[in-house]
Amino acid sequence: MSQPGLLHDVEFYVSDLKKFAYFWGWLLESFGYELYQDWDGGKSWKLGDTYIVFIQVEERFKDVPYHRC
Repeated sequence: MSQPGLLHDVEFYVSDLKKFAYFWGWLLESFGYELYQDWDGGKSWKLGDTYIVFIQVEERFKDVPYHRC
């Protein structure tokens, strides 16, 4: 069971997964996160019970300034 107030997971839908993973990957790893999952449409890094996920948006949402998907 996690402690109250701690993040469990955060998902970011990104327009260019390769670019975001390159930048955020090294930064997260410098804070102690480790690559947790790596698949064609996303990557995640984990530290303890917290993980951060970057997911490639579908092509149809790339030109939309903000969309949950």
